[in-house]
Amino acid sequence: MIKCPHCEFDGEHKLLRVWKFRWWGSYLYECPRCNGRFRYYVDPSGRRKNFIIKAGKKRELAVPA
Repeated sequence: MIKCPHCEFDGEHKLLRVWKFRWWGSYLYECPRCNGRFRYYVDPSGRRKNFIIKAGKKRELAVPA
């Protein structure tokens, strides 16, 4: 399971985008708890290195006026 780097939430995240970065599989996720976005990279075999990078600032929830 992937853990959010913003709030440490370890659950189901919303997948926003998938792409290839050289040989890495790249995934952009959004956390349902804090709305923080982060990138998750995995090598082609899925067995070696993987890492997470924060993607910008956390987005604030829209509060109805």
